[in-house]
Amino acid sequence: MEAIGQPLITELIRKGHTVAGMTHSETGAKRLREYGVEIAIANAFDKGAVAAALRASNAEAVIDELTSIPKTPSELPAYAERDQKLRIEGGGILHQASLACGVRRYIQQSSGFFLEAKGVLADESSPLAVNASPLIAGYAQMYAQLEQRVLESSIESVALRYGFFYGPNTWYAAGWRDSGSGSPAAVSGD
Repeated sequence: MEAIGQPLITELIRKGHTVAGMTHSETGAKRLREYGVEIAIANAFDKGAVAAALRASNAEAVIDELTSIPKTPSELPAYAERDQKLRIEGGGILHQASLACGVRRYIQQSSGFFLEAKGVLADESSPLAVNASPLIAGYAQMYAQLEQRVLESSIESVALRYGFFYGPNTWYAAGWRDSGSGSPAAVSGD
């Protein structure tokens, strides 16, 4: 949660927004409470619980930061299947609940790593490299599916293509390799 979630929550609250955070554990709830967030404990794969949590929050906007990312990049292969399932299936449940609850705006986490550049620098208009080598194409196809889901939705939507995060609480903070203290690069919902 620290790389994106903590600064995002802090800024939203500073700007006067009420923030509700969904987590599946009491540990995650404790961390969210420290930031002054309203808590909803729900498994992202439980349609009823997600819908109830979203309805209770009376959310105007949803920021989908559902991920299962490891503490270090070397562990990415072990997390890939679980992360993809959470983003696609869990995110699909969150998106459907958002539609059912009348949410006005949906912001989807995406990635700027798997863009098709065609010999030039990629930019926001660049398509995802869905026909690249199998490893790259697999990730690009997942992000294409996430973007398509929200951008073709009836909710006002944005797909935010993230890159690397540097600094405190990221994989690239000073000493992260030595201390093993690197944190996920996105809100994990833990």
